[in-house]
Amino acid sequence: MFQRLRRDWKELRHAPPGQRFQQHYERTRHLADRRFWPRLFRMIVVIGCLLVGLALTVLPGPAILFFAIAAVLLAAEFEGMAKALDRAELWGRKIARRWRDKWRHRRARRHGKKAAARTGG
Repeated sequence: MFQRLRRDWKELRHAPPGQRFQQHYERTRHLADRRFWPRLFRMIVVIGCLLVGLALTVLPGPAILFFAIAAVLLAAEFEGMAKALDRAELWGRKIARRWRDKWRHRRARRHGKKAAARTGG
């Protein structure tokens, strides 16, 4: 079981952004564990993660972690969720890139002013 989880994590991590969750959905869709009991167990884990996440929104703790786990488990079951997570990943990467570029630009500008002040320029 842990070998399969490790393999799934490795495949998910190395898949290209924007296709990662849809590829995961396609892989899990064709597996033999599409039987009733494993799917029911997965849904119980999803509900548990959502409940823990909801509780941690008012209590101190990493609520976002439990929401993310629930979303990934749902993406393995529902194609719509997989597509939504792929779009969210691309959007998040775009926002992160903008913030990173803005931060680097401000930092470079600030260091440029300090260097000019030191040299008397």
